[in-house]
Amino acid sequence: MVSITADGKNIYDGSVLVVKTTEPAEEAVNGSSKIIELQKDKRGKVNGFILENKTILRVSAKISEQLEKIVKISDVISYSGAKKHLHNGEVAAETYTIIHCKTITINGKEYLTK
Repeated sequence: MVSITADGKNIYDGSVLVVKTTEPAEEAVNGSSKIIELQKDKRGKVNGFILENKTILRVSAKISEQLEKIVKISDVISYSGAKKHLHNGEVAAETYTIIHCKTITINGKEYLTK
């Protein structure tokens, strides 16, 4: 029911309209840029790399722990992975592209991160 008229008064259905959205398809990306910062979680563990081209590379804690021993700020890093899209209702203070990495190449060596 959308509305009904009774005794000359319109009564509208006030239920909330729920619109189902689908997740955007995974978008494969690759690129290369200089590391400007190591991203850390609340415990101080590295969980990603912030790049000069406004990209954040995300890797698992286990992988980042291993890469932390190899990676230095100002290293050029190449990557491939899937671009993260903002979900309905998510906002970001700055526009960064977030990549969930599948591979990372540092100093000519490629590492599988998935």
